[in-house]
This record gives sequence, structure tokens and C-alpha cells, in this order.
Amino acid sequence: MQLLRFISLCGLLAVMSKVSLAQNTEFRPGVGLYEGVNAQGWLFEQLQINEQPPHALVRFSIVDAFTSGSVVEFSEEQLQCSASECILDVVNPNWLDSRIRLIITPQFDQGLRVLDITTHQEGKAWSSNSYLLLKQAGESTVKRFTEQHIAFYKQFVEHNVSTDEVQDGHYGPWLGILEQDEKRDLVFLEFNKTGRSRFIRYVTGTASTDEAFFEAGKINEAGNILFIRTSHNVFANKVLLHRNSTSMINGYLFSELHGNLVQPGSFKLRRFQPRPPGNARFIIKQQGE
Repeated sequence: MQLLRFISLCGLLAVMSKVSLAQNTEFRPGVGLYEGVNAQGWLFEQLQINEQPPHALVRFSIVDAFTSGSVVEFSEEQLQCSASECILDVVNPNWLDSRIRLIITPQFDQGLRVLDITTHQEGKAWSSNSYLLLKQAGESTVKRFTEQHIAFYKQFVEHNVSTDEVQDGHYGPWLGILEQDEKRDLVFLEFNKTGRSRFIRYVTGTASTDEAFFEAGKINEAGNILFIRTSHNVFANKVLLHRNSTSMINGYLFSELHGNLVQPGSFKLRRFQPRPPGNARFIIKQQGE
């Protein structure tokens, strides 16, 4: 009898061990905010995993300076996870006859690699792209950006600035995406006619920024191409800009360090245009102004 009890106990322990092992090996994003740049969609993506559901997928439009976007809340059950990946399938709030399907896998220590698929309701893929989300321990990059540049949002509200009024050659504020070393970051160019201008990179997943300044005397112009020398010793001390249109700039940056070219990168910028002027109130309200 004791032998049978011993065998039963061993069997129970084995089952419990297998269950525990399965639970321990299941991949699941940890609690926190994950953020990153979706270059194909010109979106700043945020995945918020809370201690208790609902969780949230938040998308901000970079094209209109974060004044539009979408929020999709989802339950614990909607995030289906295995040992290698998690799958999230939700209704697309922008096109209700389509769905968003995310396949999420671990990347680096605190990063998530996302395959983002838009499907028709019947399940056929419509489009797909991938991007990296990094865990943000502090305030989100979007919140930091809007707090730092609230003056630009205010001018669209208080002075009722139209998009035509800000179109003046290369000058004015620009917002876009930097691709460097297989990493994508948000970048901001404040290009002034007089005084000092600046080029800022917001390092995704951190509270860090890299800021390079330049004066009008440090610019060489040839048609729509500008070659700029900045004051930064390491980040982007050489910047090349090419204005494709009144609303878009393509560019390259690199640094010269001890005779070597380091940290090369390419970027695309769109003219800073909250949509339409009145909608900039959304950002101002969010910042408690």
C-alpha cells in the first residue's frame, strides 16, 4: 500500500514538474511600456503591458506630429503565447473591415521584434512590416517630445497657423525617422532663418537625446541640397539635406572622428504639421496647458 502511495506521489510530482516547466518556458512580455518606430507606416508604436488587464496597443502618427492615432485595448486571453512567440489579433480601429495581427518574439534583453500584419476580415494578408519595440523605463518618447516642443503646437492654436504659412524652403520645424545601425529613432529638425538651428535624436527606449546645433555660416547650399557642419563632436557633425518637396526632406548624417567616418545614418523628415491647426489642442490638453 505504501509502495502504491509512493508511486502515485512520484507521478503527481512528475506532472506538476511538467506543468511548472511549461509555465516557466512560456514567453510573455513583461509588465511595462514598449515603444518603437514603424518606418513603413510612419507610426510611433507603443505596447503597454499592465499588471492587470486591459493592456493596450497605442499608435501615434508621425506624419501629423502625433495629433492623431489610435488605442486598442486587449485582454490577457487575446494575447496568445507559446514558448517562442505571442500573437495578438484585434480589430483595426482605422479600418473596421480589417484586423491587426501582431506576431511578437523576444529580441535582445528587453526588446520585442514585431511582425505587423494587416488582414482582411476573412484572414487574407493585406500588408505586413516589422519593427523593434524597446522597453521604456521612464516617460514615453512621445510625451517627452510633446512636452519639450509644446510651443510649436501652441502656434497652430493661438495664431491659427495654416500649413501654407509654414512652407518656406528648408526653414521651420521638421519631424521624422532616423535609421542608423539597424535601429530607428525619432528625429526633429528646427531650422531657423537666423540664429541657431538644431537637430535632435530621441533614442528609442531611453530618456536620452543627442542634440547637434548649427549656425547659418556653417551651411553650404547647392540647389535643393544643403551640407551642414554641426557643433557636436560625435553625433552628426556632418549633415546632408535634400528637399524633395515643400513637405519632405531626405538626408544623411555621419561624424568625422580622428580622420574616420563613424555613425553613418539616413533619415526622412516631414514638415511639422499638426492636423488640422485646431487639432493641436489635443497635445496641449494632454500636457495640462
